[in-house]
Amino acid sequence: MTKKSSRFGFTPQEHRISALPSTIAGILVLALTMYAGIALWPQSQSKSLLLLAAGLLGILYLVVFDLFVISSASFNRASSWANAVLTTLGLCLLAYSTSSQLDIYAGVLLILAVITSSIISERGPSYFLILATTAITMAIRHEYANGVQGWTLHISVAIIASIVVETVRQLKSLSRNHIRRLETITDFSRNIASTLNAKQVMALLNAAFQNAVEADTYFVGLREGNEMRLELVYDDGEYFDNQRVKLEGSLSGWVLNNNQSLFLPDLRKEVNLPGVRLVLLGKHKTSLSWMGVPMRSDNVDGIIAIGSYRPN
Repeated sequence: MTKKSSRFGFTPQEHRISALPSTIAGILVLALTMYAGIALWPQSQSKSLLLLAAGLLGILYLVVFDLFVISSASFNRASSWANAVLTTLGLCLLAYSTSSQLDIYAGVLLILAVITSSIISERGPSYFLILATTAITMAIRHEYANGVQGWTLHISVAIIASIVVETVRQLKSLSRNHIRRLETITDFSRNIASTLNAKQVMALLNAAFQNAVEADTYFVGLREGNEMRLELVYDDGEYFDNQRVKLEGSLSGWVLNNNQSLFLPDLRKEVNLPGVRLVLLGKHKTSLSWMGVPMRSDNVDGIIAIGSYRPN
């Protein structure tokens, strides 16, 4: 099985999909900025033309960047830094071609640009974009030297943009951890499908459980006639072996007989499965949520189950 190329833990297409809302919003805000500027300076043709050129260049860049650059397999860290530099230059050009009356639009554009930068890259380019754009724009607005309203606006936007960087970073970290857990399960399924040795299977199962889930209890059982032989039982920090249980009337028996997964989020409620009774294993503590999955192949007829002492 071929593995999709990834960038910072995500595929180019995933980056493009994630950045699309901020790209569309950026195009709309640039259009509003051009409209507001032309409405403010109806008598200044040169100023209106400069703003129109800067806005159209920005829209063109966003479209090309979204359609061709983000999804390109050659996009790398150097490309992320190049985007940060070009975006900084574009925002500063916009600030140069407008007056302080439109700085609120520039602030929104900066935040949207930072969202995209945070999605497609790590911290460095995003913070460069924030700091460089804020510093250069404040230098362009030199009239702020004698007042606080202007520079506090830019500092506030920079703070909000920094919060965006850290928030997106945390979300990406959570997503990476989830991806790692799924990859662990995928690798395990490949390995278990290629082995015929029961001891190897149990070792793989134990490693997969330890790396992929945080369960209070789990077990792996193999059907032997009317009984289930428990090859691996983990319960509240301890391992148990050489256990056998009757399948008749048990949740495991239901899973095996019906060849279906079973998820019970809250065992405080009555189990609505005819003939099923609860069977305690390990430390004989009652799980309050439980899930069992049949494990079937030419060589295996069993079940994998996990439980928690908490509901849901």
